[in-house]
Amino acid sequence: MTTVWVIRRDRCLQHIAHLLSQAVGRPMDLVARYGDEEFAIVLPETDLALALRIAQGL
Repeated sequence: MTTVWVIRRDRCLQHIAHLLSQAVGRPMDLVARYGDEEFAIVLPETDLALALRIAQGL
């Protein structure tokens, strides 16, 4: 990979993480990048119905 491509990819992934953080919205929720290009969203104190509503809004 070229350095320019890596920088662009990382900026894109940072933007995606920012958008995901805005979408989940609650201060206690966590959006994390792990691995290379995967994301995890941790929704503490969230029941299944609310988790599904949040997921459908992504």
